[in-house]
Amino acid sequence: MINKIQSRVTFKLALWGVVFSVCITLLASVFQLYFVYKKELETVKGYCHSVTGPLLSGLSEAVRREESKYVQAYLINLTSNRDIAYAAVHVAGEKRWQSGSGDGGNIFDISYDLMDADGSNRYAIGRLKVNANLDPMYERLQWTAMNVFLVNGLKIFLFAGGLLLLFQYTVTRHLEKLAGHVVNLDFRQKIPPLRLDRDLESVEDEFSKVVTMLNLLQRRGHNAFKALKKSEERLRLFFDATEEGIFVINSEGRITFANATCLGRLGVEELSSIVGRKVEDLMRYSSKALGVIGDDTEIFLKPLHTGKSLIIDEGLLHINGGSFFHAAVRTYPLMEEERIKGAVVFVNDISEQREILREKNLLSQAVRQSPMAVVVFDSGGNIEYVNPGYEKLTGYSLRNIIGSKIYYLGHHKNNRLVFRDMRDTLYRGEKWQGIYHLKSRHGDEYSLDTLVAPVLNNRGDVVNIIALCLDITQKEALQDQLLQAQKMEAVGRLSASFAHEFGNPLLGVRSVIKDIGDRVPMEPGDKELLDLAYQECERMKNLIRDFQQLQQGSSDIKAHVDIHEIIVKVLRFYSKHFEKNGITVEKHFSVDVPLLYVSKNQIAQVFLNLIINAVDAMVESGGVLRIATGVVGNEVSIDLEDSGPGISEKEKELIFEPFYTTKSEIQGTGLGLSVSYGIISGHGGEITVDSAEDGGATFSVRLPLASGKD
Repeated sequence: MINKIQSRVTFKLALWGVVFSVCITLLASVFQLYFVYKKELETVKGYCHSVTGPLLSGLSEAVRREESKYVQAYLINLTSNRDIAYAAVHVAGEKRWQSGSGDGGNIFDISYDLMDADGSNRYAIGRLKVNANLDPMYERLQWTAMNVFLVNGLKIFLFAGGLLLLFQYTVTRHLEKLAGHVVNLDFRQKIPPLRLDRDLESVEDEFSKVVTMLNLLQRRGHNAFKALKKSEERLRLFFDATEEGIFVINSEGRITFANATCLGRLGVEELSSIVGRKVEDLMRYSSKALGVIGDDTEIFLKPLHTGKSLIIDEGLLHINGGSFFHAAVRTYPLMEEERIKGAVVFVNDISEQREILREKNLLSQAVRQSPMAVVVFDSGGNIEYVNPGYEKLTGYSLRNIIGSKIYYLGHHKNNRLVFRDMRDTLYRGEKWQGIYHLKSRHGDEYSLDTLVAPVLNNRGDVVNIIALCLDITQKEALQDQLLQAQKMEAVGRLSASFAHEFGNPLLGVRSVIKDIGDRVPMEPGDKELLDLAYQECERMKNLIRDFQQLQQGSSDIKAHVDIHEIIVKVLRFYSKHFEKNGITVEKHFSVDVPLLYVSKNQIAQVFLNLIINAVDAMVESGGVLRIATGVVGNEVSIDLEDSGPGISEKEKELIFEPFYTTKSEIQGTGLGLSVSYGIISGHGGEITVDSAEDGGATFSVRLPLASGKD
């Protein structure tokens, strides 16, 4: 209570008022007593002059005459007065006469010259020294001092008290109210404005300014508190809405705040249950990166010592209680006036990201290892990525074509309509699937079973395009071969029936024509017609034989033969045709070709048919027939290349069909290449044709080395 009173402004003002009053009273009284003292001293001196003055002339005369009796009488007369205690006459510096006592007490010395005259000249003959007694004066001064101090003290205290009361009324009470208002300021609540109890409320003085500023401070503080409260609520909502766990620790490593995500991962519901607890009591963090920073709590505590942030991208967060999950942890120190006050910790569960990354890596490996060609475009159709399968298929690397347009999927004359249909389908946000023809960097042509799909964002806009291309060139070739084999099988069955149904009647017709020609005499014209009929029967017999060859396949007797010998014999048989038509034959035989286990007659027929076709192609202008052999893998290859006009794409698709021919009806039946196809297929081989754009055709025969085994 005493301390509270002593701390009030009024008490301090009163204390200082007392000190000030005492000082003023002492100072004023001292000055007043000084002036009284001076006045009393002058009064004593005046009294001495008034008493001594009338006696100086008589005393001077007595001293001149050296009348000691009279001189002593004068001195006694002087000392008989109340304020003169001692009187003495000095002549030539020597005291000659004296009266009274000059020792002790309070005295005041006054000297007078004793003068004599010699004519008009006056000179001193001695000196009168008088000691005034000041004791009565000091007694009077004591009473005066008491009165002065009493009166002055009373005046000063009355003035100071009145001034203090005035200050209390006009200042102190308002200060106390202002102080009470400031002490009770609460920005959390809206309180009424401060008003002072004054008559001159409208006076613009310091108090009114302070009141105005305090009311403004209260209003702004309350508004700032509301804004801060809203900001804190928004921040808390943000913290609670984020998927990251966030908690704050103080400089001692104790938790002071945690958001809802963090509470959920710790398995608690209320923040109060973990506030004040040390972080190591709740969780531990382990990571390979922690090997350079210390134990499993350093991720949280080290920034408190170093003042530097610490970030670990991957590790295991162990919750005390058994559960754990993969997490990335970031710890940032909180600084205040260059002092570390704590740290804020962000914990991000990366388990799902790790799984996505694992799937992404697996998918990336699958795409890279896939034999399919994978191409990724941006929304503008520019290539962003191709996998090794595409590079291997086309011969174009990503470095060569990155940023190129979608047309780098390949150039082919059949792709114009495909591109248009693909573009329209993708613009509709749909997938396009179809057969796409590709011509590689090296000129090889491929057929691709292609799926092109748009990648859409959340707004449905196309952001990327992905193309998956499966090479079905070999598959199509196998399908074509299967179809051809099925056709040949059907033709074979037909040929057997045809040879049976037509062969016997034809034999009879031939025999009758032969017999008529031999026995019956005829005119030359009739004989010519009969010979023509017999030749047509022979042609029909050969046709039936070819049909039978389709049916027989590779059923002829097989043996180990030299393929080069067969080719040379066929060339020798047809040598006159070469000379007649200006055809040059070039042979490029490989010494590595072994003996093959084949039907000699059937293989000879195949090469005969192929050579006949080559000669027919060059019969008008001559040319070169190149025959090359070699070993490719497990096969023997025989290539027959002519320099004729070539074969169109449409003709290449039909050239092995039975009865298809580009020759006149008289020259060919359309069965030669079909029979050859059947013979080679029967031997487990393959026959194909290729033609260049600038002319020439190449027939390639492949026979397996396995054919040479018994």
